[in-house]
Amino acid sequence: MSLHIDSLADLVRGAVSGGDTTREDFERALDQAFPRDQLDPFEGTGSEEYLVGWTIDQDAASPAEAASKVWREVFQRGPWQPSADEGCVFTVSREGQRVEIDLSDEHFAHLFSD
Repeated sequence: MSLHIDSLADLVRGAVSGGDTTREDFERALDQAFPRDQLDPFEGTGSEEYLVGWTIDQDAASPAEAASKVWREVFQRGPWQPSADEGCVFTVSREGQRVEIDLSDEHFAHLFSD
């Protein structure tokens, strides 16, 4: 994040150093530091498929336990292992490392045996 802020500061300084700086100059500098590759939240054709995700902080002893705790506590799904047709695949990350966990997989059944 620090690199982006430093880049933004340098670009803005360069773009707005003259006395006749416009709003467009400032926005151009922002776009160079933070490119706009985002979707408009209200624009679409009405029949597109979207990947929807969110971030949830969870304390746990392992990535698998973190995913199962979110499944049970945040989504309030109970103590049973989810089936493959439920949205139960989580990407769990810590300190830049990531792992994908499909809680319907038999490897995670032991997390639901209580």
